[in-house]
Amino acid sequence: MNGLRETVESLLAAGLKPRSIAVENLAGVPFSAFEGIIREYDLSVCLDIGHWLRSFEDPFEFISNWA
Repeated sequence: MNGLRETVESLLAAGLKPRSIAVENLAGVPFSAFEGIIREYDLSVCLDIGHWLRSFEDPFEFISNWA
């Protein structure tokens, strides 16, 4: 996650607002792995339906946690 944290910090230092940065779910990677960084920096999230279909994660859990 250090790479993600460094990228987010670089984007914020460049002047982007946190909510203009969206973290997308990836097939094979539990979205919970990103939760700490998303909440820490108040980032936006994106549910990629194709990735979700390949991951077999519960879409209702995702929506209830992030909507």
